[in-house]
Amino acid sequence: MMRAPFAVIFDMDGVLLDTENIAKQCWKAAAEKTGWTGWEETYLSVVGNSMDVQQAAMNQALGEEGGTRFREVIREHFRSGFNSGPLPVKTGAREVLSYLHGQGIPLAVASSTIEEIVRGIAAQVNAKS
Repeated sequence: MMRAPFAVIFDMDGVLLDTENIAKQCWKAAAEKTGWTGWEETYLSVVGNSMDVQQAAMNQALGEEGGTRFREVIREHFRSGFNSGPLPVKTGAREVLSYLHGQGIPLAVASSTIEEIVRGIAAQVNAKS
């Protein structure tokens, strides 16, 4: 018989919330604003990676100043995206979280997204920090 876990840690991006589609939309909007036509290849090579990995790829493609500016534009779009309405919850996420919570199993969420954005999302979905 399988024992219940002591605790469960979930990744927020792409596991609990469908942030990957929003991230791609933000990259596209930032590319349109900055004129970067080769953005999609870089995006596909870094999706799901840490912000440091993404920034390094942007810097490699656009130079340090251009990469930093591109990241700023992405953040602007992402902030306006999560402030404009609820983020889509992945299918089954609420049910799994509810079940585990009902079993008294401690839950935590991890993310490579910057803390300011994670806290905003947590407030939006009424999660404890």
